Amino acid sequence: MSTRTLPALALATAVLAGLAAPPVRAQDPPVLVWENLAVPYRFRMTALAWRPGAGPGADTLFASTVDAVFRRDPETGAWTDVEPFIGGGTDALVTQTGCLLVGADGGPVQVDRTCDGGRTWTKPETALGVDCLFERPSDGAILGCDGDGDGMMVSSDDGLTWRRLGLVIDVHTIQHGLAEHPTAAPGGRPRLATTMQPGIAYSDDGGLTWTRSNVWGDFRWYGHDVVLHSATGALYATADDTYLNERQTHALRSDDGGATWRGLRRFPTGGATVAVGPDGAVYVGTREFAAQRGRVWRSGDGGATWAEAAVSGFDGSMVYALASGRDGRLYAATETGVWRTAQPVVVGAEPTPVPQHEAGLTLGVRPNPSPSRVGVTLTLALPVAVRVAVYDALGRRVAVLHDGPLGAGTHALAWDGTGRAAGLYAIRATAGAATVSHTVTLTGR
Repeated sequence: MSTRTLPALALATAVLAGLAAPPVRAQDPPVLVWENLAVPYRFRMTALAWRPGAGPGADTLFASTVDAVFRRDPETGAWTDVEPFIGGGTDALVTQTGCLLVGADGGPVQVDRTCDGGRTWTKPETALGVDCLFERPSDGAILGCDGDGDGMMVSSDDGLTWRRLGLVIDVHTIQHGLAEHPTAAPGGRPRLATTMQPGIAYSDDGGLTWTRSNVWGDFRWYGHDVVLHSATGALYATADDTYLNERQTHALRSDDGGATWRGLRRFPTGGATVAVGPDGAVYVGTREFAAQRGRVWRSGDGGATWAEAAVSGFDGSMVYALASGRDGRLYAATETGVWRTAQPVVVGAEPTPVPQHEAGLTLGVRPNPSPSRVGVTLTLALPVAVRVAVYDALGRRVAVLHDGPLGAGTHALAWDGTGRAAGLYAIRATAGAATVSHTVTLTGR
């Protein structure tokens, strides 16, 4: 029975049962010390984006607010207001070519574009306001969604021109959440997932049409954010549940590309953002309006347990965005500016979950971390056709190590990451419907 026809009370009971949250217990997480990056004014930051430099330490950070866009000099740490137009942006994206796009609600011309670090700007015609921006890893196309519920747009030329994709499920509002699973759609095609005002939905045709997930309900669910964990293939999302006026923010997980979700942890109401950290752990940043504070939570075991990750140096500001820099640090956009971990977040010893199937597929990676070259050990209990590929933190495939049949036994492969940006990568082996993944960190030195 679809969620369109399930009676409201039965639907509420079913979803609540699926969202029962385990108690929080300590996981002995790494001690993360935070520092404030001293934006000149105490603006509420809403989005973070980096323009790549010669190396991770040379990347230029952009921070967007509803009133301005700031650029941070990677050498001096000084901030400059680079947005010449009235108003800032609700979301920001640096494309694969290095151009910065800044979106803002309201339309009709609400995408600002710069390809020289903010020195000169253009305003491409978009027809709609833009509340969120997302670059599809599968084809590089850029999606822009309208926060007023008027639809979605797509650009295939790096944000220069835009065309409409159509309305989104009865003109519902997409929030800041879009993610793409590379193989979840039928036939192993990409599947988009998005958080909307009434919940979470997914699309198997690039955003033309959308299907409601089990987390859906007008005047009940309010989706906030969604992200793909490229190493495990899991999606993580945050959404408010207002059932019986007991509003809570949920951390959710999907293992089928966004069609079905299960609850991981409930947080005080106010909204939350979610990100995969440089260490491969899942981080949630909260906005607790009743207490007028924000917190950062970490799970290193796929959402089973959670612990606070911002207990030293952080001022408790409400968190609007979390992001991982190529320098290995975790960044937070908050109501009082931009924060980051004082040191790179070290990859822990927590194992990546390894699914098993009849071929006995297992995967090993070493050394990890590595400056460039990584050895990959693939073990098969039976002969099978296997594809082994490498993906970056955005889910883009950067290398194929093997694609074809292999006999039973242990097989040695290698990936040379020389020239690749430092950061987190996923090595994924796929045999039929079974997939195993392992994260690896390139240090670049």
